[in-house]
Amino acid sequence: MNKKKYLKKIGITIVILSVIVLLIIFLNYTLKSKTKILKLGHTIDSTLYNTNYKTKDIESYYINFPETNLQYYNLQSEISEYVALLKEELNVTIDNHWKFFIHYYNTDKENGLIQFTYWIGDEIETSKIIIGFIDNHHVNTLYYYYLDKEVNENELLQTLSNFKNNTRQEKYNLSKNQKYLHEEIKYHFNYENNSLLYTYNLFFEENGVINNDIGCQYLVN
Repeated sequence: MNKKKYLKKIGITIVILSVIVLLIIFLNYTLKSKTKILKLGHTIDSTLYNTNYKTKDIESYYINFPETNLQYYNLQSEISEYVALLKEELNVTIDNHWKFFIHYYNTDKENGLIQFTYWIGDEIETSKIIIGFIDNHHVNTLYYYYLDKEVNENELLQTLSNFKNNTRQEKYNLSKNQKYLHEEIKYHFNYENNSLLYTYNLFFEENGVINNDIGCQYLVN
């Protein structure tokens, strides 16, 4: 290959690479221009998320389960007898779409609560809830929310996916006295008005105090 042909080939290669770089820059700019910035401090009217519960009195049920963190229910759980009671009293099937926790107010474990919450996928907590308040080791009344409500879960998950792909969370610049701990993002669906809420919180430590006042809320649509 002579010198002129070689230089011409190099020139063509440079032009092609330049076009590719410009195209990438343009695409990045276009994507950023279409991305919605989730501004810190933005909130949603809390009245949108008021919930209405129903109650049902039951034959006193003795509770002596160990305290637990929030976890998915499985059929081998030691609380399966209690879950069978919920099926009988409320006609609800508790499966692996439900998470539960047990919390006691004091060390004697006489008083507390056992709560079940329905989840859609791994990220969306819903307002479909069952609570049994433990009084002197017994549950006497069940409090429940929206057990008769349904939503197209596949459509909701797609809406969430679109929201995540087309939004970007505004960041907070910590001062030198503020130590970053972690960020928390939650999604909550309310059957009352078919609304999905995004909540963001930044946790940081300042002067020995943990703070999570920095955050925002948005409706996912």
